[in-house]
Amino acid sequence: MRRTHVPSEGDRTANDAGRPLFRAAARIYLVPLHPDPPAPQLVRWLADELKLRLSTEVEVAAPLESESSWRAAQEGQLSSGAIVDSLMSRFPAEDGSAVGWALAIATNDLQGGGRDYVFGEATFEGAWAVVSTARFGAPGDPHFRSRLLREALHELGHLAGLRHCMERSCLMSPAATAEDVDAAGMEPCPRCSHAAEGT
Repeated sequence: MRRTHVPSEGDRTANDAGRPLFRAAARIYLVPLHPDPPAPQLVRWLADELKLRLSTEVEVAAPLESESSWRAAQEGQLSSGAIVDSLMSRFPAEDGSAVGWALAIATNDLQGGGRDYVFGEATFEGAWAVVSTARFGAPGDPHFRSRLLREALHELGHLAGLRHCMERSCLMSPAATAEDVDAAGMEPCPRCSHAAEGT
């Protein structure tokens, strides 16, 4: 994932035009994570925004209980890879394909991919991803919700087969800081949009 910030009208161009940002699964499950799940109203807000922007069904699933395998080396951090593994167990693929996408939402800081921290992780062209609100500021921060939405869309973009893009304003631009997340757009750049249409 502060005052309840609603993304500006300029952020809604793709959906105002009547097309989703990219092809998504028929259903997306939002999965709050223990030990400190996000506020239910925040998860519901995110579900509504994803449904609007991706033109798909979004369901809030029961929280996923924390597991000892999630503990990362740094105190208080969780392993993004271990969380994705847990999602794969809870939402298994059937006959080689997933019936939907599962996106876990953590408030704990994440560590993964050999980096000190990550905002999220996704299985490229898979069905499982996780995002964390830990570095997006306090819930009252005016950027908090837009950061969470951008990061959620970014990780879901990877599930759709979109790779990182070096266009700074693209949704798929990689982010090392919260300010990088702010600089990214709320939709893929024209090149990535074209790639999304081919997936």
